[in-house]
Amino acid sequence: MKAGLIGCGKIAHFHADVLLHLGVKIVAAAYRSNTENAKAFQAKYSIPSIYSDWELMIEKVKPDAVWVLADWESIDQMLIPVMVKGIPVFFEKPVALSSTKISDAITTFPEEIDRIQIGYNRRFYDVVDELKNELICRSILAAEMLIPESVNLSDSKMVRYRTIQNSSHMVDLLMYLLNDDLRNRKYLQRFSDHGKSTPGFTALFETHDGIPVYMSSVFNSPVNSSLRIYTDDEYMFELRPLEKLTVYKGFSVSEPTSGQPLRMYNPKIVKEYYEYAGKFKPGFLKQSEAFVNHTYHGDNKSLPNLQSSLKVTKVIEKIINQDQQ
Repeated sequence: MKAGLIGCGKIAHFHADVLLHLGVKIVAAAYRSNTENAKAFQAKYSIPSIYSDWELMIEKVKPDAVWVLADWESIDQMLIPVMVKGIPVFFEKPVALSSTKISDAITTFPEEIDRIQIGYNRRFYDVVDELKNELICRSILAAEMLIPESVNLSDSKMVRYRTIQNSSHMVDLLMYLLNDDLRNRKYLQRFSDHGKSTPGFTALFETHDGIPVYMSSVFNSPVNSSLRIYTDDEYMFELRPLEKLTVYKGFSVSEPTSGQPLRMYNPKIVKEYYEYAGKFKPGFLKQSEAFVNHTYHGDNKSLPNLQSSLKVTKVIEKIINQDQQ
């Protein structure tokens, strides 16, 4: 496969490492005119040519597929223009900052939907595979998710778009595990971004089967991102951080002592799994393998595509928009 990369920033290095490992040839890269690291990126990965115009790159090089790895604001403007080219495309998330833009792309280019993959790499964690398998034979009672998000509160644009720009990967992961698009929002409370308050939200959704899904995000709070799923056989499955899966069932009891004057109920750990990424960013190798296999062989194994990105974006819009239901 001959690949063209749009973007030479930090995230592009993670993708390039994986592509070279898979034997994909990076034949060209495109960069913004004011980017200073394009030459260094070209030299590091022995890329034959670089362009300040991504459309010219595609025209001249004619890659088999394109990886769009630009910053999130740039990617928002590129969805339809890149789809016009009619080649397989990998987009880093978020593919767009509004569901309207994604819907327009799906309507305009329905034949291209399955040729696009979105970079929700958490789906491709080994620990997520383990959790998915654990949930197959169980009935889910409830789910809860904490999204702490580190944000510069003086950057109003980042505060406004942080949830869709970054938290979207957690929403996609939750929906992937629950096999549900969470359209029914039951409750929402947004925290103010004025004065001393820290922006964020608390929201309660409900799946089509009536499973309650609790989400909470307090920007800059000192907690790990986490996802808990409770099942009817008294198990709890916890991703915290997302690269570690812990399976709990029941409690052990610690009686009071002179050093610990409280009776303690400690959840029993049944199993623990860790995401061992090796030399690559977690999920990136399997993510790229899936895209390459789908491009050549039509293997569409749970790929995050435009349709799934549309569902994720609609859920986030129910949180960040001003409507209360």
